[in-house]
Amino acid sequence: MWVAGWLACVAGVAVAQTPAQRLAAEREAVISRSAAQEQVCQTQFSVSDCLQRVHKARLAELARLHEQELELDDAQRRDAAQHRRDEIERRAAAAREREVAS
Repeated sequence: MWVAGWLACVAGVAVAQTPAQRLAAEREAVISRSAAQEQVCQTQFSVSDCLQRVHKARLAELARLHEQELELDDAQRRDAAQHRRDEIERRAAAAREREVAS
């Protein structure tokens, strides 16, 4: 998925993303940045301290993204429930109309 987004950026093509796709892309970016930072840590004198900072930053970013995913999931559940209630009401109204007409 991130390859398609990267290719679109390179090609200068705007790619419309859903919020879920955006969050997945951000998660991939966080993981990639973290891996790159871990590689840099391996070249430093205090590897352990550097790795701890990288891991702490990655966990904080992933926690932030997880909260956004939970909010998105909650909104999608509310929308689906409202759609279902609307559909039930529409069917009930149609049944009442048929009753009145007969």
